[in-house]
Amino acid sequence: MIIDFWNLWSAKTGIPVKIIHAPWKESINMIKEKRADIHSGLFITKDRSMYMDFSKKFFTIKTSLFMRSNIDNPLNVILHDSSLKIGAQYDTGAYLFLKEKFPWIHIKVYEDTARLIEAAANGEIDAFSEDEPSARYYLSNYHILGEFKIISILSEEDIHAGVPKNNVNLLNVVNEGISLITEDDLLEMKRKWLVEESYNMLKDWRFYTAIMTLIIIAAIIILVISFINRSLKHTIMIKTQELEKELLARRKTEQLLAQAQRAEVLGILSRGMLHDFNNILMGITGPVSLLHKEIVNLAPDKASQLEKYFVLIKNSFDSAFDILNRLRSLNQKKNNSFTQIDLNTAVDEIAQICKTAYGKKITILSIWIIRKNLYVVIAHQLCRYC
Repeated sequence: MIIDFWNLWSAKTGIPVKIIHAPWKESINMIKEKRADIHSGLFITKDRSMYMDFSKKFFTIKTSLFMRSNIDNPLNVILHDSSLKIGAQYDTGAYLFLKEKFPWIHIKVYEDTARLIEAAANGEIDAFSEDEPSARYYLSNYHILGEFKIISILSEEDIHAGVPKNNVNLLNVVNEGISLITEDDLLEMKRKWLVEESYNMLKDWRFYTAIMTLIIIAAIIILVISFINRSLKHTIMIKTQELEKELLARRKTEQLLAQAQRAEVLGILSRGMLHDFNNILMGITGPVSLLHKEIVNLAPDKASQLEKYFVLIKNSFDSAFDILNRLRSLNQKKNNSFTQIDLNTAVDEIAQICKTAYGKKITILSIWIIRKNLYVVIAHQLCRYC
């Protein structure tokens, strides 16, 4: 703020100003030794009046004692705790006040306000005494404005420019320039640099940083949960499909097993029935054969007529035995073997079986049987009846 003031002074007067940055003690010595023309701003003290003259005031500044906000009963601590670490700039009004009022307190001295507030930020001191505008400005820059509070206002004094003793002409030039700076100019400057006395969390960038950090963390957590949820849904869907396929395959296997078991039972029953039917046929064919031998003892005309009947009976028995043999072949467990099969013959045999099984209920078209133009193929022996 002081630098802005003197830049404005230069603009108003047209006189160029060279600003030299120096520690507080060094800045005082530069005026004493006349290595500088003007001190940018300081309080009037009896000691300083011995070697410099002062301009009219241009700021009024409070000097306060700042202490960490987490220290309870701070005044009691100052009065009774000799281990309290307090910082100040050497030979300033604040430093002299602390030395006079609290001689038992050890004061750590710093060259300028920036180093003083840096020490507070690093935890080197528990309290410090400094001009409020400068203190609040640097506390805000170090983002620790909320960590310190004002315990006491030590003084409220006017700021003046200082020039070497008895340099009246220079002092007049300084005062003329100060007169050109209006109250509105000073107010605008204060608005730019002075930080509000009360700490307002809503004006602290750390508050919004913390809020944004929480929002980002919450968003990341939501995204992670959403991704995990989608992955679980996808995994569950895949596992469900696999389970459904497995259950379907198991049902098909169970159905095939049931069919195989039924076929096995039917095969067992049919083998018994074939055996019984074979015994019945044998019981019939025996007597018929004996009757056929007796035909020779009959008259020739009678024998010729009976011979026709016996031929029909024999052909029927042969057909029955052929059917039994075919059914027995289907019912027997045999190793897989392949052979040449004449499809024409196979169709004839199937047609005969169908005629015998279904009788006159169906009509069999014998196109292939008549043409005899089907191929000879290599197939399983049982395939001739499939």
